[in-house]
Amino acid sequence: MTLCKHGDCFEIILDVCDKLQQICPERFRVVEKEQDETNESCEDAHLFLKLDGKRHGRDFKLYGFMSKLEGVGAALADFAEVLTVVKCKTPEVFESVLEIVISWDQFFDVDMREGWRKLWD
Repeated sequence: MTLCKHGDCFEIILDVCDKLQQICPERFRVVEKEQDETNESCEDAHLFLKLDGKRHGRDFKLYGFMSKLEGVGAALADFAEVLTVVKCKTPEVFESVLEIVISWDQFFDVDMREGWRKLWD
């Protein structure tokens, strides 16, 4: 797994969300320019993950920007909030991306890697 050409985590997060959508399209959608909890257009909303029609997390581009400011590990740790919701609401679907999520430990300092892996036990 590599970072995108810009050195941020935008594509890493998008890949996992795309996989969630492929596995369970009736519950997960990657949406662009949609309001929260409706399908109505919203020009200020860029790219989000929706679970059961509700947006979760931040705009994917914002995660990418955050990773440039604070490092990829910090942005992925922030995205962990979304993954926790996915794990709680759809544990069987989360299992399908668990290996990918655990492999993100490579983006953390060595002393933080075990903590990242333990989040998903």
